[in-house]
Amino acid sequence: MVQGVGGAFIVHNCTQGLARIIMTDGMLRTAKRLPVVGTVHDEQLVLLPEANARDEAAWVKAQMVVVPKWMPGIPLNADVGYNKRYGLAKS
Repeated sequence: MVQGVGGAFIVHNCTQGLARIIMTDGMLRTAKRLPVVGTVHDEQLVLLPEANARDEAAWVKAQMVVVPKWMPGIPLNADVGYNKRYGLAKS
């Protein structure tokens, strides 16, 4: 075993890797309809049309919580915010 690498470290890395896979699956679904302009850790940044931003944000969330066929029953949730400025979308 590598010095200082315990079971919790391995579980954490596996969990983060799985979260990344699920997030990118949702991002690929989102990109079919809206431009994905970036990611920050476990977030995706999407340009929404201002006229119907609320509806589009709800649609993006629905794409992010689709349960993968290969992991039925996994509890998924996502927070969605939107604003003209990135910092204000997170509040």
